[in-house]
Order: sequence, then C-alpha cells, then structure tokens
Amino acid sequence: MTIPANQTSATFAVAAVDDADADGTQSVVVNATASGYSQGTATVSVTDNEVALTGVTPGGANTPANALWIASLKSGTAGSPALFRLGTGSTLPAGLSLNATTGLISGTISGSASGSFTVIIERYNSASEVVSQTFTLNVTPAVGYAGWVAGYSGLSDPAANADPDGDGLANVIEYYLGLLPNTFDSAGALTGSKTESSISLTYRRKNGTTGLNPVVEWSDSLAAGSWSSSGVSEVILEDNVGDQLVKASVTISAADPKKFLRLRVALLP
Repeated sequence: MTIPANQTSATFAVAAVDDADADGTQSVVVNATASGYSQGTATVSVTDNEVALTGVTPGGANTPANALWIASLKSGTAGSPALFRLGTGSTLPAGLSLNATTGLISGTISGSASGSFTVIIERYNSASEVVSQTFTLNVTPAVGYAGWVAGYSGLSDPAANADPDGDGLANVIEYYLGLLPNTFDSAGALTGSKTESSISLTYRRKNGTTGLNPVVEWSDSLAAGSWSSSGVSEVILEDNVGDQLVKASVTISAADPKKFLRLRVALLP
C-alpha cells in the first residue's frame, strides 16, 4: 500500500472470504511500517454475518432453522410438557389414581380390593419419547369390619348399623355380602322366593369376612323379639373362590297365616 506525499492516510481493501461457517466476532491487527517512520498499529473487529448457533452434533454446526430446538434443549423444555400415564395392561387398585402432571399415585385403596397389581408408569412427551418403570403392588384384604370400613375414606357414617349410601343395607351387611358402603348397590343382593312348602332367601356372601355373627331368621309378626333361626336350613348353590351363593329356607304350612325371612349380621363382641 502506498501513502501519497503530504497525506496522512490511505484506503485499502481487505479480501475476506464469506463462507457458511459461523465465526462470530474476530479481532484483526493491522501493522503499518515505513523506513524512517514510527510503526502504526490498529485493531479491527470483524463480525461474521452467519448466526452463531450451538451444534447438536459435536463438530457439526447447526442451521438457523433449529434455533428454537436448540433453545428448548438449553432450557430443558424440549418435548415438554412431559406427562405421566399408565402403560398398556396396567391397572391400579380401586380407589387409587395417577396424577398426569406429577406422576403421583394417591387415594385410599377400596376395602374390596385385594390381589397383585402390575403397574406400569410411563412418562411421555410431544416428541413421542417414552420412558417407563414397572412395579408390582400387592394389596392384602382388609382384616375384619374395622379394616374394611377404614378403606372407604370420607364415608359419612362408618358405624356397623349405619346406611350412609341409603340403599337399605347396613354397612356390616354390605361387608358380609361383598358390597360397597358408599354405593347404592343393594338391588338383587337378597332375593326372596316361595313354594307351597317353604319360603327362601338367596344371597351371595363374600369369603374371608371375619368377626361376624350372620344368621337368617324368620318371624310371623315382624315384632321385636319374635325372630328365630330355629328350623332354618341352608344350601350352598355355588362355592367360588371369592364368594358363595347361599339359599336359606324355612318350611311353611297352611297353619301359617304369614311368615317372613331376614338376614341379620352383627359384629362379634
């Protein structure tokens, strides 16, 4: 470069290569020397016109189209929201539920629930990425009436002779029959029938109930103190793993103007 006489400066072109690499801002030092003169130095900052992005693949630069994706990776929000769900074939015991946002399983296990439950919890996102964890939840049957009724949190009245669901059956009878104390489910639970020689009461009782004194009684007047279990016979129509179908009968004759049957269930002292 030549600076004409009597001039203190000159303009010159710098040949720069405009490639696709994102180089950011670079510093360039320009030195000027001439015989008999002091050296001149200037520092120039050169800013690249490519957008500086962080590459997803080491050693490979990204493109502007991936700017939002890179930002979500940095902030930890890629593919969000990540939600929770039960995996295929997975079930929770009655009374429990899974919070899709937190993944927390909460609730009170129903007193009628028991057995082994395979639970698969999946976490998934909008990118169709899924991780899962599988575990087994073993639920043992409630012990006695107190353990059974404690499994129904929020029951307005847990007393044995109370009927909080208003279905006509006391809690203790629902325990004996394998019904729910918080659900109107008494329809068909007790079925009466009559022949020329007997009247009968058929019902399904749950196996494994403890601490009870169940009895089928008859009366010809419904008056207090008139009930008796004398002469009542019982036949098991079905004997299943979880319950039995029972038919209790008492004989009748022309001499009986009327006769009634009932199932009475009381807690043992």
